[in-house]
Amino acid sequence: MRKAGNIEVSSEIPDSNPSTGETPAASRERPYAGKTPEERRADRRTQLIEAGLELFGTVGFRDTTIERLCAVAGVGIRAFYDEFGTRADLLRHVYDHVVDQAFVRLTTALEESALVSAVERLDCGIRVFFDSMLIDPRRGQIVSIECSGLDAAMDIHRNNMMKKFAGTMIGALTPEQRDAVVDTRLWSIMLGGAANEVVIDWLVSKEKPDIDALADNFMAIWLSTFRA
Repeated sequence: MRKAGNIEVSSEIPDSNPSTGETPAASRERPYAGKTPEERRADRRTQLIEAGLELFGTVGFRDTTIERLCAVAGVGIRAFYDEFGTRADLLRHVYDHVVDQAFVRLTTALEESALVSAVERLDCGIRVFFDSMLIDPRRGQIVSIECSGLDAAMDIHRNNMMKKFAGTMIGALTPEQRDAVVDTRLWSIMLGGAANEVVIDWLVSKEKPDIDALADNFMAIWLSTFRA
């Protein structure tokens, strides 16, 4: 207690608002514009990831400032630091967002084509990969160019993702086809690296090759690596 004139005033924070009965914590958790604080935070995070996809995929990571990201996302700079520590942290989340969506498309396509031949399944998977990276070039730009050489941790992360892609494709092979590969692990690494380089070549070329034709050629070269 403390005194204000002759009146004793409690210095303690009340357990509830006398007019509403709400606790201070409950007041802070009240929905705003129909959304809870958790929902609003999730929205801000999504907006920043979408802004990162747009700016990292067009302007480029090195020429994108936090201020510009926040302006495009429509959030304050404080909100950025509440969600991501650095631009590089946001870039990794944008990368994972793009790759996760590509893997959902890839695995779904392979599951839906389970009853056709292994070669047709491989062809389907290859087309899904190139479509995921090149129909919206921002995605390929982020996955194959902007994240390359960023730092050692990101390089390891990207390498693991390429191996995951190749491993998923190997899973589509028949046992006989897997036996026809000289070294499955080495082959999968080469496959992932080759697909990545093809994406880069497409992105930097002035005349963009047709994506379907690119997939056809990649598939033909890939199949030629099997033992006769």
